[in-house]
Amino acid sequence: MPPRPPPDKAAEVPAQDALTALFTESIRGADAYAAVMRAARRDGEALRVGNRFLRSDKLKEVAFVAAGNAAAPMASALVRSLGDTVTQGLVIGPEAPPEGFPFRSRLVREPFLPSPEGMEAATEALELASGLGPGDLFIPLLSPGALGMLALPPEELGLDAYRSLVQEAAERALPWESLGAMVRGLSRTQGGRLAAAVRGAPIEALVVERGEGGAEVGAGPASPPPADTGAKCRQALESLGRWSTLPSRVREGVAVPPVIDMTLGHAPHTVVVGGPADALDAAGVESATRRHRPKLVALHDPSGPEGAARHLLDALEVEIRKPSDRNSRGVAVFSGLSLGSVEGRETSALLRDFLVAGQKHVTRREVSLGVIYTGGSIRPGIAQATGTAGAHQGPDLAKMKGGFTDVGMLGVAWYSLE
Repeated sequence: MPPRPPPDKAAEVPAQDALTALFTESIRGADAYAAVMRAARRDGEALRVGNRFLRSDKLKEVAFVAAGNAAAPMASALVRSLGDTVTQGLVIGPEAPPEGFPFRSRLVREPFLPSPEGMEAATEALELASGLGPGDLFIPLLSPGALGMLALPPEELGLDAYRSLVQEAAERALPWESLGAMVRGLSRTQGGRLAAAVRGAPIEALVVERGEGGAEVGAGPASPPPADTGAKCRQALESLGRWSTLPSRVREGVAVPPVIDMTLGHAPHTVVVGGPADALDAAGVESATRRHRPKLVALHDPSGPEGAARHLLDALEVEIRKPSDRNSRGVAVFSGLSLGSVEGRETSALLRDFLVAGQKHVTRREVSLGVIYTGGSIRPGIAQATGTAGAHQGPDLAKMKGGFTDVGMLGVAWYSLE
């Protein structure tokens, strides 16, 4: 790297403040409210929602179901953007919409496991969808956390048995491909069954996701499931030793895919309106304004905590060794992270392990390793490990200006000459 540049006003900013600004901008870049405002517009009688263009005067009902950790801001944005075109709605999430919001809301704080509150809310969502038909428009608004908030077990199975199945699959570390297929095959709302309840109306799902793909969020309540979902659901249940214990009608239902109206103009669309790329782009712009050369190394790194920390620090070391101009004040390397978790699972232990691994592998005093979790059951916040200070909890992003989202965890390795 070049010699340390002469001090200026930017150099007076403490490293922790710089990281705080960086993370704050990443949240703003992926703000769920702003994402829906961009994706849904009304101009007179013209209506654009995602990839659909319609005439509002030709629609009888415009209905939405918002579910997940960012349900409240997504629903608020849709109603503000489309105004009185929206006629029905239901919000299912950990926070209530603003006071005076004109549609129903149900508080469900469990983002992963099926719960009594989630079961009641999912039943309402299914009832709303089943009341729609020709001449209507259905807009699912989905974000991580919808996996638990829309969980509706087969009637013959019941909540306790279904919850036990999902919990056991998580504790035995079934990969998401298997766990997701199990949910798709069993749930009465997920795996396309929320969409199947709608008859003859177009469906346009707007999704905030964590890098796995929009159809994965909430186990795809509004997306046609893969053709092999039934077979993979059975394989997952057999691996748990639970297939033969299920009621016969449940086993028969696993093999029956939902019937979704796929006729021209009605086939469901899933449009990703916000994800880790948006947050990482904004963070990169912020680092560049501070004369730190930005580098994105992974949009979605599925490695565990140890592997992700080493990957990020190794990538930073490569960038540090590259020639740079005299005005450069350092390097910032970014990555989206899953740390091996699945949607809705508690991440505190994974974050701690990531920072511990970072502390172990940081070898330069000028390097910081940080991680931000952007939503979920834990309020947004920052954690950081540096070559000298060790791992500690940073400021609470919930107290900063900016929006709310859930695009997963973002990592940054920061080399600063300031």
